[in-house]
Amino acid sequence: MEKLNRRICVKLTELLLGKSYNEKCTRDVKVCYSLENIIDDVEKVLILILLFGAFGKLLECFVCYVVICFTRVYMGGVHMRTWFGCTFMTVGIHACAVMCGSNIDIKRAWVWVFFIVLILMICVAPIPSPQRPDYTGRTRRKIKGKGIMGVLMSLVGYCVLDNFSNYILWVLLLEIIEVVCSEIFMLGYHVRSQGEYGECDVPVE
Repeated sequence: MEKLNRRICVKLTELLLGKSYNEKCTRDVKVCYSLENIIDDVEKVLILILLFGAFGKLLECFVCYVVICFTRVYMGGVHMRTWFGCTFMTVGIHACAVMCGSNIDIKRAWVWVFFIVLILMICVAPIPSPQRPDYTGRTRRKIKGKGIMGVLMSLVGYCVLDNFSNYILWVLLLEIIEVVCSEIFMLGYHVRSQGEYGECDVPVE
């Protein structure tokens, strides 16, 4: 699927710029990359509409999708390297949020959920990944600020949309679990990396 999307975006780039695609041209690469992101997002949205529409949970899915756009986009987390992996992850998160939101009430813990998400957004966001560099300085603070605003907007949604409040909490709880698992994995990775450089690897003068 990645190769098909790539070919489509290259053709669209050529049509938009009115010339042959050149991988060495920064403008061509940026336009093509932006088109790939748009097409990937549209494909995922269509899959979500078809899947959750068939089960009569389209509105619940929409609420979960909006909360994810408000928060996870800025928080970061686990990212799949392939189109199928990313799509499976997207559908899986929405499915878990909708199913758990329908069957398991966690409203009593709403204060803790929002508090922990807010702390994570302040302390660890944005989490770097192969698709996202390790931002620093003003850019990092700007992303954090948008993420904090997203959490506050989700809180407003929780207070206003009483019928969907439990779904909002489950989206945030799943984000917490994802971030914690991601941080534990990264910590373990760094520990293993440091363990590979023992005393035997220290050069002797």
